[in-house]
Amino acid sequence: DAWRVNDKGFVVGTEFRESGLRAVLWAPDNEVHDLNDLIPAGAGWVLDEAFDINSRMEIVGSGIHLGHEHAYLLKPVHCH
Repeated sequence: DAWRVNDKGFVVGTEFRESGLRAVLWAPDNEVHDLNDLIPAGAGWVLDEAFDINSRMEIVGSGIHLGHEHAYLLKPVHCH
């Protein structure tokens, strides 16, 4: 399910996968990214829903961290 689209054409939402609900990002070229693949491995998070995205590509949603449900805010990291 798609929840929001930003002014750059990126869409966030949730997909059901073999491993359960996962927060996803659809790029304007229709490529789908599991947000769990974009955070450090071993962080203790399972991002299961993405609710909103802004023009700065910041994403908010909910997920499980170390066994407890929490809200999250993802901010893009820019490499120079």
